[in-house]
Amino acid sequence: MLRCASVLVLFVLFGLTAAAWGDGGGAGAPLTRAEVTVVKRMLADLVTALGAPPSGYDALDEDYNLPTTHQPHKSAGRFTPIYAGVRLRYGTDTARGQKAVEEAAQEWQRKYLEASAKGDMQAVTKLTQEYQQLLANVQMQAASAGAGRKEPIAIEIRLNNYQSAKIDPDGVVLEKAGFIALAEKSHKAGMSRVRCFFDPVALKQTETLSQVNLDWPQNGLAAKTAISNIVIELEGPEKETREWVQRINTSAVLQKIK
Repeated sequence: MLRCASVLVLFVLFGLTAAAWGDGGGAGAPLTRAEVTVVKRMLADLVTALGAPPSGYDALDEDYNLPTTHQPHKSAGRFTPIYAGVRLRYGTDTARGQKAVEEAAQEWQRKYLEASAKGDMQAVTKLTQEYQQLLANVQMQAASAGAGRKEPIAIEIRLNNYQSAKIDPDGVVLEKAGFIALAEKSHKAGMSRVRCFFDPVALKQTETLSQVNLDWPQNGLAAKTAISNIVIELEGPEKETREWVQRINTSAVLQKIK
């Protein structure tokens, strides 16, 4: 039955669709350790701004894509945007329950070997009964894990992500000054992809727009680690992803754009 829990873990991992994740480095002038630290702390703050995951979801993975270089800009005192991001996965942490079962089994084995070595047949008999109970608990946990398993939610946060997207009026999940969230149906029933765009200039009046255009800053940025836009993408069960978008601290996200 321990093997059942392991299979569930593998199933969750296998069900995730891995997004393309580019190299944060590349040719150019190197960034200092302090500058990379600024970028990572900014991403960590954005993860915090997401708020708590939906009920029943655990954080499974956190993968940072940090820059190591920056490209020079043609204008003195200006900088070409750097790229960075973090990829997150949330789902059912069946590994936690499996670990508890394994620890209980190891403790039972230790006690059984100790009782056998002492020739304490009364303790051996009692431990044999406890073993039957342990097996029953494993079966119950495996069944519970299968019934309570959540479809995973994948999130990507990207800094300085220049792109465009058409606005389907029926797909607008939420919008405020400097922010709009657009939902797209997935090929899988009950699943959805929501892209959240943050740009205080390009999205100043979202109600007038028919398309999101996050344009490349031709005049560069004021600092190496400056951010001109942020894109947060959530993909998972439609109900949970839409509700999560409503809880994002959009003000905290917009404050990172300078």
